[in-house]
Amino acid sequence: MVIKANKGPLHGLAVMQQALEARATRAAVFSTPLGGAPQSGSPVPVYHLPLINLGDDDPLAAASVTSWRYPIIGGIEPGLADIRQSDDDSSASYGGLSQGLLARRFIQASLLAEQALAAAPEELQPRLLDVPALQFAALWLHGDLSNYFVSLFDGRPAGTAPLRLVTEVVPDLRARAARRLPPTGFATPPLGGGQSGTPTN
Repeated sequence: MVIKANKGPLHGLAVMQQALEARATRAAVFSTPLGGAPQSGSPVPVYHLPLINLGDDDPLAAASVTSWRYPIIGGIEPGLADIRQSDDDSSASYGGLSQGLLARRFIQASLLAEQALAAAPEELQPRLLDVPALQFAALWLHGDLSNYFVSLFDGRPAGTAPLRLVTEVVPDLRARAARRLPPTGFATPPLGGGQSGTPTN
């Protein structure tokens, strides 16, 4: 398997690095944002899937990029730096650093996928699939022939179930939505006001 390295938004890496450096200078050297010397991984696009599109023939085709996450590793606690791209793709802005469950599970899922898909015959693009109305997020490895997913928040409490690599996620999302939607089906506004975004910790 070849993992595709995403380029990310224009100036995204520089904006992210500048924000983390500024945050570090406001604290003592021994209490940097990640408790050590952070390093950034390849950026990952966040694909937001509105609940209303789960009734489509191909719901994933309706998912759109809302932001990017830069994995930050190398310190005591991993993180995901949020970078937003302007509508005209000419600039980027820093949206914050997420640490905790989402970041930990995303890093763990990435390692699991790398091991499990080592013999996959195609190039795969890492993505983060986000369905806020269902409190669902997954690592999404997208290829021309196949898709693979690792759900990040499964379990009760959230994030306690073992990570599993699967090839289909839409039936599970539809089942989750059916338990929350009125009998009229999927043609209703997304729960939570239809806001786009990503899970926060």
